[in-house]
Amino acid sequence: MVSSIRNRYYEIEVKKNLEEKGYVVIRTQWEDNFFDIVALKGREVKLFRCKKNNFSTKEERKKLIEIRKKINHPIYFVFPKCSTKIFFSEIK
Repeated sequence: MVSSIRNRYYEIEVKKNLEEKGYVVIRTQWEDNFFDIVALKGREVKLFRCKKNNFSTKEERKKLIEIRKKINHPIYFVFPKCSTKIFFSEIK
């Protein structure tokens, strides 16, 4: 329970970061969704999977790569670089 609360706060932090960069940001709030955040800017669409714990499984990365190939839009893992920075890692 505590970890899900931390993750929600982290998603809000990432959302604010993207909004500062000019994106319209939608934070998904249903439990079984694979993406935590959708960011839009003009015709640009970016999908984000936020990982507060810096860990992703092979299966998770494989699924993201498959989705990336199908939709032709950038997908990112987002995780804390240190206590004050957010790191965006594009799935290719």
